[in-house]
Amino acid sequence: MKITEPRFAILFFSQRSNDQQDEAYYQDAQLMLERVAEQKGFLRHESVRNQSGYGLTISYWGNLEAIKQWRSNPEHKVIQAKGRSHYYQDYTVRCVELLSMGDIFQGSKKVFNNLSKPNRLQIVVSYSGGNCTSFENYVKAFLAEADSINMKSIVDYGMEKSIVVIELDNQSESPTLFQLSKNLLNQFDCQFWYGLLQRSYSFNNKPRE
Repeated sequence: MKITEPRFAILFFSQRSNDQQDEAYYQDAQLMLERVAEQKGFLRHESVRNQSGYGLTISYWGNLEAIKQWRSNPEHKVIQAKGRSHYYQDYTVRCVELLSMGDIFQGSKKVFNNLSKPNRLQIVVSYSGGNCTSFENYVKAFLAEADSINMKSIVDYGMEKSIVVIELDNQSESPTLFQLSKNLLNQFDCQFWYGLLQRSYSFNNKPRE
């Protein structure tokens, strides 16, 4: 049976290098989109990048085996090496196991028993309904008093899409996030999902001081 619902997501946060090399970068990016679409288990992706060159690409997968196969793809490895040497100043990759909305709103033990720094709860909200700045400011204001919640927001330079990533490693703040989710559904035409962080790694190509 064909898998239609993703079980895992890869979050790729990246800062483009000052030496942009736009033509080569976009050619390689398009090639990777074509190749990953051929990978069994890959479902879809979404991407944003702001005017400062900071971006986020999220790919959705049916299983971990497909992710491992893509990671070891020879063409992918070549482009990864070019990314480290030419395209990116730094990047972070997160692998997240997606959770059902039922698990979240019913207070599943699977969620709250695993809330710790190694398994932080990830909430991703994707909005493309018009005023991205208004959407981003609403989320920031709502979370302003929550000390244990970390947030990254990226508004695409075309102002047509915004993705907000929220991290939680303290169960006491979970009611705040659940209320935010309900408010966003009522006020904005957005999509969001929850997941538990499985692993993360980073690359930094900044010159040492």
